[in-house]
Amino acid sequence: MVLKREQFNLERIATKNTIKILRFLTTKPYLSFGLTELSEDLKISKSNILRILTVLREGNLIIEQKSGKKKLFRINSEMSIIKILWNLFMSERRYNLPTNFKNVIDLFYEQVKNDVELFILFGSVAQGLATEKSDVDICVVSGKEINAGRFDFLPHRFEIHNYSWEDVKDPNDFVILDALLKGVVYKGDVFEIVANLKSFPKSYLIYRLEKAKEFFKKAELLENEANEY
Repeated sequence: MVLKREQFNLERIATKNTIKILRFLTTKPYLSFGLTELSEDLKISKSNILRILTVLREGNLIIEQKSGKKKLFRINSEMSIIKILWNLFMSERRYNLPTNFKNVIDLFYEQVKNDVELFILFGSVAQGLATEKSDVDICVVSGKEINAGRFDFLPHRFEIHNYSWEDVKDPNDFVILDALLKGVVYKGDVFEIVANLKSFPKSYLIYRLEKAKEFFKKAELLENEANEY
């Protein structure tokens, strides 16, 4: 017996605002959001968001939950197409890195990719807040020691943080959490790990708050320098 299933056509969801919503939810598969939050973060009206979410929910791409009277929405990470989209959005982030960093990181990655099982760019470069003096932070899983010193000829210094898969699958270390939540994945199957993150240590939340303040100050400085220029 052959079971029929409804054909899913990407043309149903491929509008600009739909892509914005999918990108936002897919890259944060561990979180649920209300309409107001989505509207404020994405600068899209609530009515448009609700219309799009209805279509996505019909395609089983979105899960709707209730918290009291409030409706919450999250991506359905169990759908195989969501993992494909997550990888696509990661490739998009990699492609859109600042050119002066992107070319150097691509060169570095090509040199070490066969020696690593996981390669994640994180920190200020991944978040678009780096200066020319910023280090390039990389989280890897590798059975070998990656000697960043042999790449001293490159214009940016690389900081390599080498962990085991056990560390990554049970993330308590700030570096791993930061890489999983904010990083750009070049290599490694970590989508399920990210999607199943439920809570974070209080110390990590404080750490993220301090980092946010630091990045905000850097962003202000960069903006002021640009205005002066």
